[in-house]
Amino acid sequence: MIQIGQKTIQIWLVRHGQTEGNKLQILQGQDDGQLSALGIKQAEALGKRIKKEIFDVVYVSDLARTKQTFELIQKHHSKQMMPNFEPLLREKHAGQSLTLPKKLAAEQGVDIRVFKPDQGESWVDVNNRAQQMLQLIIQRCSDLKQNNITVLLVTHGGFIMEFMNQINYMINKKQPVYNNSALNCSITIVKYILPKGEVKIVTQNDASHIQKL
Repeated sequence: MIQIGQKTIQIWLVRHGQTEGNKLQILQGQDDGQLSALGIKQAEALGKRIKKEIFDVVYVSDLARTKQTFELIQKHHSKQMMPNFEPLLREKHAGQSLTLPKKLAAEQGVDIRVFKPDQGESWVDVNNRAQQMLQLIIQRCSDLKQNNITVLLVTHGGFIMEFMNQINYMINKKQPVYNNSALNCSITIVKYILPKGEVKIVTQNDASHIQKL
């Protein structure tokens, strides 16, 4: 792929609002989930926080909790956005077992990152999806005429973890870690510069807009 000139891509990753499952500490995986009353307030606050940001490209996980979060963001936004509903942004598939994967992995003596529950995904699988998503963003932005592009991703905590694992590996060859800490409706911003492939973390897990809720 031939690049002409320099493009700066800002990728905004936001996690969905709190769900009823989050509130009850239930593993949701790729179940749709619905926002709780607090989750609705969080998404409203996020929408107000970013209402003046201009997003050239928008991708939203195709699960109900992220769609609902996006709708509440759009409610406050100054411009009508055209979302692309993208399965690559889904949460890790938890499989069929009701037992937490971390416990199952420990019982089987398998590293949590490579452990794959029955009919589910491993974190390595999610990391591969994050790599595919980054390449999709780069390709899409390469085709746009402007040199400064802002991309919004409305996604899930596990996906954000693996996307940032990929980013940290690109920056300093840091090996992936299991640290699923993205807060509901938090903002993480990554800057990617084409064609050099330079990467910088601008902000990570910023939830200052929901602290008083």
